[in-house]
Amino acid sequence: MDVAVHDLLRIDPEALIGDMPDWARSALADAPWVVVRRALSSDGRIAVGVRGQTRDQRFAAWLPVAGVTAHVTPYDIVRDGLAGRRRMLPALAALDTVLSVMAGTPYVWGPGGSVGFELVTGYLAVTEQSDLDIILRAPEYLDRARAADLLDRLPLRSDVRLEVPRGAVALREYVRGGRMVLKTCEGPCLVDDPWDG
Repeated sequence: MDVAVHDLLRIDPEALIGDMPDWARSALADAPWVVVRRALSSDGRIAVGVRGQTRDQRFAAWLPVAGVTAHVTPYDIVRDGLAGRRRMLPALAALDTVLSVMAGTPYVWGPGGSVGFELVTGYLAVTEQSDLDIILRAPEYLDRARAADLLDRLPLRSDVRLEVPRGAVALREYVRGGRMVLKTCEGPCLVDDPWDG
């Protein structure tokens, strides 16, 4: 199965490998979905995370591919028309601005974090304080001036991650220039060019 970081997987909770805390079992009973996390996978297992009701409730686990019953990428969410949006909290309302900014651009993008989770699962994960996490696929070099223009037009509450071949970097850091943190499966590292290597 071809999965990437930020993808959402509907699962059989019994298939998870790891000693789950009670809150994680409860979360999976409410919404049997996990998010693919950034870690090296092996032996046919996928690195996943269980989301709880609060930011400090995150549980890292491993999942055999056979435990997956559905697979949704952030990009699928946009393609399917954001139909799961039932509320208009600030992070969800910001999607309208993002849609208009991205219309007509060549960028492949989608919502991640609590917004993506809520849109896919129907579980009320977004709060008044939630940011809008945007996953922007950038397999090839993105001109810094174009990136700055894009950042200027996006809502302030947007947190954009450029997904590059080796990992991900924050769009704000990339626009700023200089050394930036690249998140990789082996851990974070400092780079000048996230596409180099």
